[in-house]
Amino acid sequence: MKYLRLIFRNVVRNRRRTILTVLSITMSLFLISTLKTLLDELENPPATIRF
Repeated sequence: MKYLRLIFRNVVRNRRRTILTVLSITMSLFLISTLKTLLDELENPPATIRF
């Protein structure tokens, strides 16, 4: 439990760095999943197109 307290102290010590780190990780995961989905759809288009 002492490690958890130490981690929490360091996280709240510099809020700007924490927010930027979380935003960076979130944005990178979003871009990776979006690009992967786009590539999958371009490689395997639907069999029929319905209008």
